[in-house]
Amino acid sequence: MYAYIMVTYLFWGMSNADFTPIHNSSEDYNPISILEFYMELKDAFVESDSNKASTIATKLIDEVRKGKTDLHKRIELDAKMISESSEIEVQRVHFKHLSELMLKISKDVEEIHVFHQFCPMALKNTGASWLSYSSEIRNPYYGNMMLKCGVVKEEIKN
Repeated sequence: MYAYIMVTYLFWGMSNADFTPIHNSSEDYNPISILEFYMELKDAFVESDSNKASTIATKLIDEVRKGKTDLHKRIELDAKMISESSEIEVQRVHFKHLSELMLKISKDVEEIHVFHQFCPMALKNTGASWLSYSSEIRNPYYGNMMLKCGVVKEEIKN
């Protein structure tokens, strides 16, 4: 399974390269709605609920398809991988990349207030970020095992 994940990342060129601006979208595109589904997904991971994460990821796919950029397609891919898996650890690997992409969107959304958080121990000590509406750490990569492991890296206010 790990090899499949790595091939997916290599195929899509998952680097930290800049993306096309997020504004190339349909009229009913709403980045706040995408962020809301992302936050629900994060909470499902905090609860270590793979079924709930899969269901929410499916809703996220429907919303992100309204966007038309490469960034939206990459978000859709990670959400699809989460929705199709029932293994929480596999889902969390895709959530890591999804979180990196959502960070890019959050910096381009007006009237937003989120916290960029980071756990250096996540995913076998490779480290992983996530977004939260609260400065309180609730780690989606460990759930109850290490709920408060992490730091606020950045407060994003637009």
